[in-house]
Amino acid sequence: MLPDQIRRVTYSKYLLRKANAVDSQSDELTLALSVLAAHDAVEILMRVVADFMGATLSNDFMAFWEAVSTKSSIVPSHKDTIKSLNKLRISFKHYGLLPNTTVVKDLLPVVTAFCIEIARNYLNIDFDTVTLADLIQNDEARLKIKSAEKSFVDGDRQTTFFELGQAYEVLLKEAQVKFGFAIEKNARTTFRTSSSVSAEVRQVLSQLDIEQMKYALQRTIDATNMLALGVSPQKLKRFKELVPTVQYSVSGKFTVSWLKRPSEEKEDLDFCVSFLIDFALRL
Repeated sequence: MLPDQIRRVTYSKYLLRKANAVDSQSDELTLALSVLAAHDAVEILMRVVADFMGATLSNDFMAFWEAVSTKSSIVPSHKDTIKSLNKLRISFKHYGLLPNTTVVKDLLPVVTAFCIEIARNYLNIDFDTVTLADLIQNDEARLKIKSAEKSFVDGDRQTTFFELGQAYEVLLKEAQVKFGFAIEKNARTTFRTSSSVSAEVRQVLSQLDIEQMKYALQRTIDATNMLALGVSPQKLKRFKELVPTVQYSVSGKFTVSWLKRPSEEKEDLDFCVSFLIDFALRL
């Protein structure tokens, strides 16, 4: 495959993952938007297949099956499902008709299976192993995410989520350099006790959980800065719950603390990678 074709396959997978980022609480409009993303993902991948095989596609979305069949003995499957996807897209995009939520949720897994099959059958690639990290321009962050994905396959969950956390720190530094933070951490955000404070006041202060207050304040600062960058604080919260906390000393050494055991779920890996890619694309 040509580099341009590989890049377009990566775009297809990114859009498909966006389409699949729906859950039981998703509203009708969110599901309708997922239909558009899924349709774009499918169309990009179908055109890559056609280009790779030397087949000619017309503007008719469903012409893919005939065009590919003339070039290969393998007939693409899931034609009825993709036809239904196309009808849902036309109804929403051109007529403003929201799709049935149950229908969309039933379609998306089959659409994913279709993409996996045509990538395997006609491009000879494993769609699951296509890494979205290649969408990230920051070399250091991209390499850390790729290394984390490999660590997950190797079964090393601690290294996986530690490297994802490092990738986030790299992107955060880039964001600070490019845009600056809405709230900078400086002396005013640090709790200090003046030497002139009376013994009574010191006694009261000693009973307060200052460290916890500092932690809560920093979380607020982080959320505000991410909001200013257009990143969801809810997603940031989930991301930080999955990666370890890293504390650096003045000398540059660091300690890693886990609030809970590293996740074993690939869904959590996919979430973290998607979060980092969305963050990187905003940069």
